[in-house]
Amino acid sequence: MPEGWVLSKTDSGLMKYSMNIKFCNKNGIILYALPPNATHLLQPANVAVFKPLKEYCRQEVREWQYQNENRVVTKTEFCPIFQKVLHHPNMPTNMKNGFKACGVISI
Repeated sequence: MPEGWVLSKTDSGLMKYSMNIKFCNKNGIILYALPPNATHLLQPANVAVFKPLKEYCRQEVREWQYQNENRVVTKTEFCPIFQKVLHHPNMPTNMKNGFKACGVISI
């Protein structure tokens, strides 16, 4: 999470997103809104990114469970595990290839 951000919730349950948009603009991230019936457009990313992500996550959780017998993975433990998953050596390549296959290419 970027420095200065906090997790919070408004009375309506919706988050103010202006800070997110400013962050994206500052970092050259372009946001796209897709209609609900356009999920097929991201199918290659689903296969190239999320399938390996789930597998790497399973591996890291198994490793954590092996090292921490008789303990359950909680939200607190899951965050560092997931951080390891995101830093898996193959993830950047998987992400680039998956989004490239969808036509969503970072230049």
